[in-house]
Amino acid sequence: MNTFGVVRCSLVLLSLFATGAVRAETAYQWPDAPPAVLREELFGIRFRLVLGDKGPAKAAQFLRDEMRKRPDAPEVRAYVAWVSLFPKGWGLGEIVPNETCESLLRMAARDGSLVAKDVLGYALVHGQLGLGEDRAEGLRLLREAAGAGFARSIGRLGHMKVQGWGVPANPVEGVFDLQRAVALGSTMDLADVAEAFERQVSPIGIKHWGPGRALEYYYLLALENDGLGWKKLAEFEQKGVPDAKLMRSLAYVRFANEGGFIVPSVVRQHLAVLESAGQNDGRACVELGVAKLFGVDWIKRDPAGAKEYFTRALRQGNQEAKFFLAYMRLRGLAGPQEKDAALAEMTAMADAGNVRACSRLGFFYYWGTSEAGKLKEDPAKAFHYTRKAAELGSKLAIMNLAHCYKHGIGTKENPVLAAKLYWRATDYGYYGAKEDLVRQLAFAKVP
Repeated sequence: MNTFGVVRCSLVLLSLFATGAVRAETAYQWPDAPPAVLREELFGIRFRLVLGDKGPAKAAQFLRDEMRKRPDAPEVRAYVAWVSLFPKGWGLGEIVPNETCESLLRMAARDGSLVAKDVLGYALVHGQLGLGEDRAEGLRLLREAAGAGFARSIGRLGHMKVQGWGVPANPVEGVFDLQRAVALGSTMDLADVAEAFERQVSPIGIKHWGPGRALEYYYLLALENDGLGWKKLAEFEQKGVPDAKLMRSLAYVRFANEGGFIVPSVVRQHLAVLESAGQNDGRACVELGVAKLFGVDWIKRDPAGAKEYFTRALRQGNQEAKFFLAYMRLRGLAGPQEKDAALAEMTAMADAGNVRACSRLGFFYYWGTSEAGKLKEDPAKAFHYTRKAAELGSKLAIMNLAHCYKHGIGTKENPVLAAKLYWRATDYGYYGAKEDLVRQLAFAKVP
């Protein structure tokens, strides 16, 4: 099967933060989950597809129909209550009266709904929605949802720890939680933290704040293809915030290097900015090197020039450059081939959690000789490293992992997990992901 995505390299998520990610130990390996959670995730995907494709009126009718047909289903109760409590946020009207939402959420939470635990938990922590404040109960619910891998709850807890809101301030642990939430698909709290820095609200324990720090967070949002991130980078550049022009161009080039669609002429404009202003920035040198290494629509392939940029970035302490230099030795590009030594170095980096190394090794072991000389195909290793990269936030790996579950590459075929991952890829904007998602939903059944 030749559907495994062919894109240049995968995303190193949240380069501002440490490379490790805090994760709760469960009996399930991501992206698997208990049946109740998977049913809720599939329900949420179907609801969002109706909302996006057919509009608010059809989405509201979808929820009313589901409530009539399956009034006791926890995922239905959770979404009906969630939408009814925040109708403006969804662009929908009220589905059920507000006074019934608390009971719906409590019943859904009791039956395992992570959406219900998240919505109810956050409301209780902050005394919202007319429920009154019960911080201990609210934190318990949020921690239960976060422990089960629910991205929004992980992000909420991270935000609270960074800001010292409702919990003891712990900025270091908080940014780890934000990193994990973004890797699992929720940028909401990262956006909230960015806006807090922009308003110059100083989180406890963080000395450097203001527009400069907000710029870094908006850059990270842009890499997730978040509209707020792109908007704020342009706004900061117009206002003349120091480094905003460089950071905006860096976001555009990196996004394009990772397979995101941007008009080639626009990418060339931002490459020119990096070439003129990014010579002393390790991240800019890496992205210039990536563009020259792989040679895409907006730049001529130049392995020797790529090696110069990676070497310069490595001298500036950028560890992504170390990976790409090992990759070049593996391929014998702009120098002698050192397959065994380079592969060992890349494997060690992947096993230590380097997301780009994980994604590229997964790609190698799927294709075998087509990219790495005599490296043999190994579907089990392809699946292992691709899943690890996807869990760390690689968008390319998320799409490739969906293919693994769809076609049974290194694992059993699983339409439910394939649909779950194709939704993530669709949300990011990968070409063809939505069509694959719709096809998998036709077969996605949870026992």
